[in-house]
Amino acid sequence: MGTLDGQTFKERKLDRGEYPVAVQMLWTRPLHGESNEATPKNRLVLRYREYPDLCMLPELTEQTLLDNLKDRFASGHIYTYIGPILLAVNPFSFFPIYNPKYARLYSQIRQLSSMPPHIFAIANITYHSMLRIKKNQCIVISGESGSGKTESTNFLLHHFTTLSQKGSSTGSSVEQTLLSAGPVLEAFGNAVTVQNNNSSRFGKFIRVNYRENGMVSGANVEIYLLEKSRIISQAIDERNYHVFYYLLNGATDEERQRHYLLQPTDYNYLNQNNFYAAEGVNECYEYQRLKYAMDAVGFSQQSQQNMFAVISAVLLLGNIQYVRRSGYHSDENVSIGNEEILGIISTLLHIKASNLQQALTMRRTVMKNDVVISQYNVSEAKDTRDAMAKCLYNALFHWIVLRINQALLKKERITSKKGYYIGILDIFGFEDVGGKWNSFEQLCINYANEHLQAYFNQHIFQFEQEEYLKEGITWTNIEYTDNTECVQLFQSKPYGILRLIDEESNINNGTDESMLDKLNHFLKNNEYYETPQKRESAFIVAHYAGKVKYQIKGFRDKNKDLMRQEVLMMIKKVKVHLFED
Repeated sequence: MGTLDGQTFKERKLDRGEYPVAVQMLWTRPLHGESNEATPKNRLVLRYREYPDLCMLPELTEQTLLDNLKDRFASGHIYTYIGPILLAVNPFSFFPIYNPKYARLYSQIRQLSSMPPHIFAIANITYHSMLRIKKNQCIVISGESGSGKTESTNFLLHHFTTLSQKGSSTGSSVEQTLLSAGPVLEAFGNAVTVQNNNSSRFGKFIRVNYRENGMVSGANVEIYLLEKSRIISQAIDERNYHVFYYLLNGATDEERQRHYLLQPTDYNYLNQNNFYAAEGVNECYEYQRLKYAMDAVGFSQQSQQNMFAVISAVLLLGNIQYVRRSGYHSDENVSIGNEEILGIISTLLHIKASNLQQALTMRRTVMKNDVVISQYNVSEAKDTRDAMAKCLYNALFHWIVLRINQALLKKERITSKKGYYIGILDIFGFEDVGGKWNSFEQLCINYANEHLQAYFNQHIFQFEQEEYLKEGITWTNIEYTDNTECVQLFQSKPYGILRLIDEESNINNGTDESMLDKLNHFLKNNEYYETPQKRESAFIVAHYAGKVKYQIKGFRDKNKDLMRQEVLMMIKKVKVHLFED
């Protein structure tokens, strides 16, 4: 029993019909961790010595700010305002403050200060601001990896659908599709990392479209920078994408036979670190949850089985072995040593084994009036095999997003084009996975986060202070860490990091080492760029969140992201045969 804004209520499990959003009954993720028994049951009752808004602190210093957050967290308050900004501290445990009772209570507010801080309040204010001023809105979610950005996105989407349904007990098909898409994207695009058991390895921008009357009319999902390198290798104490483990542990006997499934320990793309089971995760349950969500989105049973066939083929590609043999025209060429796997992959993808073998062992070079065919050496063949696995998985992921967007558009068409949208930006959090493992992916992720930090600084500090000057308001200058120079380190021309990487990637005889030499030469005097004290193939960037060392190995290849024509032709054939619907 508790009170909230003068209303008395108690927690209880609601019946299906009591939920304001019907699709909230979709397979919910099991709680991998217990509720914190030391915290009060009603986590929205404020203690007098705490401040729900950091702007209310009598004395604002770094210490008082941290003390206030610590006190609030200790008493179970994970949300705190900073003016119009919501700060969330990830509790890594279950807090019962997201059920329909709270959704209804927060759907009534029009000012953040009228109720305790909550992510539903941010959603509600954003929604009503869109309707009141008739302008598109956007919520930017930022934070380091593991801070709970993806879960916050899910809470926002649930509340937006609640507001749109106006308390109706059933949701429209577009809203069901939107909420069901989350578990699908997480299964194929999230993985266990050192910092986070459910880390998003891609960025996304979700746009929820509304009619002028505030009802959802459609939605769209844009994705950015899927981490393809994870498919073929993972850092220590990290796993591949969730869906591999869901399928291998949850598939029925019939599915195992149909897709030629083995155990996780049998796949080279999964057994590099002997890390197969994430603590507290029931892979069989998650597999059933995934299939339930795919049904709700609208994937046919045949499409689902085709998707699992591609997953199996990707894993089997990693098991292809190459053997050297003497060639008539070459000192070294290769053949596939376990052709039985080649046959299985061909069956799964509905392509000819001979064509697949050629694509994985031979290079076609088009001359002026002729085509020259030569065989790869072992290193080139392995690179081609891995490139095909990455390309195949990437094509599958983008096809899934395409189908989700098609479902979101076709399930609720409207004749009027008038309306607005609310965007939610959920990208990778700032990452530092260790000096030996930070690579091109982390560089791109952290560059994006530098931009977000610059955006925050502009709107919270720079623009506000410029407005004070314009209006002639007396104010005390606020000192803040300006990261503009760090952003310029990346994007300035002609000697920014990204420009120099592109330049060296376009040189035929360029190498990772020559790229590093060029970076060191042109950026040695930049205060945000450093070289390691000991000689190694790495460089250091002083980001707003701390210094990060990046290993240069693989930068050129990852940046070029080239795909041989033979592999591309194979992928196109797979898409025609398996995804023609």
